Amino acid sequence: MSRPVDAKPILDQAVATLRSGGFGPEAERLVAAAQTPTSSSSEILGELGLAILAVLRDVGHLLPRDAKRQLRRCLKEIRRTWPDIALPTDDGR
Repeated sequence: MSRPVDAKPILDQAVATLRSGGFGPEAERLVAAAQTPTSSSSEILGELGLAILAVLRDVGHLLPRDAKRQLRRCLKEIRRTWPDIALPTDDGR
């Protein structure tokens, strides 16, 4: 049996890094996605994955390296449940 997906510790690090780097609105976007009322944990992961992709697309080229690395780690965890969520390229697309 595979271990459950737990992106929360990585997400918490990414949110803190975003906030400290001056990306408060992007951090709040991720927090809101993680707190979206859904009927299952897999839906929360899907919403969070889409929010991460949007942040990377919108401001990925401006983010600190640590923040990008943490967001990509979150996506890797999320892909265990949602394998169709693509990892973006280095330019955020």
